[in-house]
Amino acid sequence: MLVLLGGLFGAAAMASASAPSAVVGVTLGKPTLSAPQSHIAPLTPTFTWSKASGAGAYELRVYQLKRNGAVLILRKTGIAGLSWKSSTALPVNVGLTARVRATSAWVSGPWSKSLGFTIGAAGTTDYTTRAHWLALPSKPLKRVDVFYLYPTAYTRAPGGPIICPVNDPAMMKGAQVAFQRQATAFSTFANVYAPYYRQADSAARAALPQAQQVKIVAGAPTLDGIAAFDYFIRHFNHGRPFILAGHSLGSNVLANLLAKYMKARPAVYKRMIAAYVVGYSITPRYLAQNPNLKFATGANDTGVIVSWNTEAPTVEGTNPVLLPGGLAINPITWTRTQTEATAKQNLGSIELNPATGTPVLNSNGAIKRVMGLADARVDKAKGVVICSTVDPAKPPYYTPGGFPTGVFHPFDYPLYFFDVRANAANRVERFFGKD
Repeated sequence: MLVLLGGLFGAAAMASASAPSAVVGVTLGKPTLSAPQSHIAPLTPTFTWSKASGAGAYELRVYQLKRNGAVLILRKTGIAGLSWKSSTALPVNVGLTARVRATSAWVSGPWSKSLGFTIGAAGTTDYTTRAHWLALPSKPLKRVDVFYLYPTAYTRAPGGPIICPVNDPAMMKGAQVAFQRQATAFSTFANVYAPYYRQADSAARAALPQAQQVKIVAGAPTLDGIAAFDYFIRHFNHGRPFILAGHSLGSNVLANLLAKYMKARPAVYKRMIAAYVVGYSITPRYLAQNPNLKFATGANDTGVIVSWNTEAPTVEGTNPVLLPGGLAINPITWTRTQTEATAKQNLGSIELNPATGTPVLNSNGAIKRVMGLADARVDKAKGVVICSTVDPAKPPYYTPGGFPTGVFHPFDYPLYFFDVRANAANRVERFFGKD
């Protein structure tokens, strides 16, 4: 019998109450539920488990995790074998958990250990495969982790798909460059994990109405981002505190992850030191829709979102990455006031090759630091950080065919790279200092 959205917990107890004395003392074994796990594709998954001694049949229950606890959404009794496929589609992109127990004519055995999972769209990337990870530490020796999602690195060929495959060679190469310019800011004090994920071509996406753009990002990019993070939490993180870091499309995916995944898993969210959602607008509307999330107010707060978009004082055209009402924090002083932080206060920018935009390395192979390059001032009306000391018409800050002159979007991290490193390390210390 299959029961949905029911609270039918009393049947087994009633049966046990009427059991004859001959079965008193009968003990059934405890099965182990082995599937489904992590982020899976089928809306109607197959559940499998090990054999339990004395079992005449099995009972399966599935719960949806909500803020006020777990709610029973599916119950199947009388299963004769060691697997069962749901005939009803389960909810997508919410936390689910399942458990199973053996039953006989009159008694029920102990419940298995609960197994958590989420349902995604068909074709979600398989993150058990090493090749689907850009960065996967073999020996994570540091006490905190960083989960990083790179910006758009995919440009479709004429007639190509809007969404690239996860192993697109050009996308993977661009992801590696972005990782060096951004994620290495955290590598001195954290184990950095970064998946490859399916991306949408930015030009094709920008030509669509806003509602369609949101739908595209909520599709393959977000499904992959959540799947990778869920796999990271279950198999690599081992309960360590962590930082989320992203840029542009990667930050858009992180904003979706924070709104969907974290809301259903407060215990995971409790371990989040900060989320550097850079190059994507976090708005008051988004925060109102997700009251469990908070925007950073200073250099020391934890469990918060940190975000900014960078522009020159004058932009030739429209900045395509901004949303109305976006919030910004100063990446030098880590305040939200409009007081200017001078370039002398900046802890260091990355020296970039003017022709390629890749970091210049010193004789030791480390990223070369440039002092006194970039200032920063929050402009609350525009929802951006203004940098007035970098020439927007000079390579690599200007690229023909790239962003409008004055939009420093690709340089949100490089201009303040060593400030990000110091601030993230400081938030780590503040997080541990709370314990």
